[in-house]
Amino acid sequence: MSTRPCFTCKKTVYVNEKIDVDGRWYHRPCFKCSVPNCHSSLNLRNFQMAALDDSVLDPMTNRPLKVLVCKDHVPTLKHSSNVDSLSLSHTTSAPKPSTPGLHRALMG
Repeated sequence: MSTRPCFTCKKTVYVNEKIDVDGRWYHRPCFKCSVPNCHSSLNLRNFQMAALDDSVLDPMTNRPLKVLVCKDHVPTLKHSSNVDSLSLSHTTSAPKPSTPGLHRALMG
């Protein structure tokens, strides 16, 4: 029988009690929101993985560490209306690519 440490409490998780998310095993009571003062119980239908702090890196991937969060604590992306409107106007005025002879190849 296989066992691994729980990603939250570091105690042994047995196969019959595990919740497996992205190769990380959790006990059912440990599967809760990681935001301080929240700790809402999660399940496989309502959990999200999010990087709350970009300075904490995952040693396996060297990317920001993603932790369990509830839907109320999923970080939102910040955007600038100037950059968004400029990139949109650029795409609408971009020339359309043309392939010479394509219509002839389709017509036979």
